[in-house]
Amino acid sequence: MNTITPAERAKYAEIFQARGQVNGYMSGSLARDVLLSSNLPVHQLEVIWDLADIDKDGNLDFEEFCVAMHITFACIHGMEPPRTLPLHLLPPNKAHLQGHYAPMSVSISAPIPVWEQQQLQQQQQLQQQVQQQQVQQLAYTSAYQVQFSWDMTSQDMAFYRELFLKYCNTPKAKFGQFEPLYASLGLTRTDLSNAWSLVNVNRATQISQDQCITFFHILHQRNQGAQIPKLLPPDLQEAFANEEDRLVDRVKSTPYKENASAKELESQLEQELLTLKRQVREAEEREAGERTDTNEIAFGSLSIKEQFQALYDYKLRQLSQQTDIETVVRQQERDIDAAREAVRRLTRVVEDVRSQKRDMEHLLEETRTQVQMAYKATH
Repeated sequence: MNTITPAERAKYAEIFQARGQVNGYMSGSLARDVLLSSNLPVHQLEVIWDLADIDKDGNLDFEEFCVAMHITFACIHGMEPPRTLPLHLLPPNKAHLQGHYAPMSVSISAPIPVWEQQQLQQQQQLQQQVQQQQVQQLAYTSAYQVQFSWDMTSQDMAFYRELFLKYCNTPKAKFGQFEPLYASLGLTRTDLSNAWSLVNVNRATQISQDQCITFFHILHQRNQGAQIPKLLPPDLQEAFANEEDRLVDRVKSTPYKENASAKELESQLEQELLTLKRQVREAEEREAGERTDTNEIAFGSLSIKEQFQALYDYKLRQLSQQTDIETVVRQQERDIDAAREAVRRLTRVVEDVRSQKRDMEHLLEETRTQVQMAYKATH
């Protein structure tokens, strides 16, 4: 069984993000669904799970998930899962745990081959070396721990913004768009997933430019030796969450069909977009109408005294109502701006739906190809 290539890791990272990992971990139930979608026999899936869940916590971090996917795809192509996890698939951050758990039960009717005994000895030696290195690293880290800082200078902001524009030409970006950056940093996939999950508070498939800037800052701090925080500052948490909450409330207020297809949903969103544009025009027309004097007095039909009295009353009303009129105008301007912002946000929702539709079609095509390959391999 070959080692995991960078291209395969990138593919596994897309699946890991798309299937709903939380804080760098995929729950056992979600991982079960992913494995069952391979259509492999249950006894093989049980072996794959035992091999991948190295720390036996019932969850899979990204490194363990890569192991599970790599063995699963190998089995789809006709291979049998190994009895023990090969040394070259053992993640470095899990090497110290390999000896803490009993290996999978196997038949003892046949003696263990010499080459397998040698491999077990090599694993034990590697485990001892890793443990020594971890002890030394722990001592060094405790003495020279770099503190994480959320502060960003204007130069930092400009640099992070240039990074975003370098890899992305749309308002939002996906996790996989920054693969060249990840390769240059040399961070583990677990660190990358944890940083992404931290800023992706709405668990969306894409995040905004501001979220990407914070994501880059977290990666920079981690690359300097600081630990990734568990929580965002309250102001960032609220800002990133509210960005989608207002949009979700707007969409939920529309009576969409529960089981609508992607095309139907797209059509409904476009209809909502047209409705909002019409509301903007109507608000602008109302504002223009209220700025004109709708109570003109036919002075020609009044006497001189009545004309002066009417002018006096008009000026008096104008002075007394000026503040109220300005308040109404400002409120209408805010309503128009809010409606325009809703139009822009709904436009982005339509684009996101289209993008998700394309992603689903691509994933369906990949799944169909894998099933066909598995069928050919078994027949």
